[in-house]
Amino acid sequence: MKHAEPRHPERRKHPRLTYEVNQRPILRAYDRKYHVINISKGGITIESRPDSLPLTTSRLEGSIMFLGGEISEITGDIVWIIGDKMGVKFSNPLPGATISREHSRIEKA
Repeated sequence: MKHAEPRHPERRKHPRLTYEVNQRPILRAYDRKYHVINISKGGITIESRPDSLPLTTSRLEGSIMFLGGEISEITGDIVWIIGDKMGVKFSNPLPGATISREHSRIEKA
């Protein structure tokens, strides 16, 4: 597992949607909860604490529970950890419609 800087935003393949602290979805994985800092079709950045990391794996499987009620099952690889943040690249992209609904919900909030 890499402990390196995330790629520069301008080099990202998919644009990211960044959440305000009070609007963050929850990722449930391995009986733990992680707050989603930002999301794109290709991956997420989540808050983590050393005691909440899935230390035995670099693979992450779980469910993202969006505040609008939608739930998305995800599988991906942890590609970086910096301080209290983890970057996860999805094995399969999230549907564009999911990101669009989230963008609309955030704009209305």
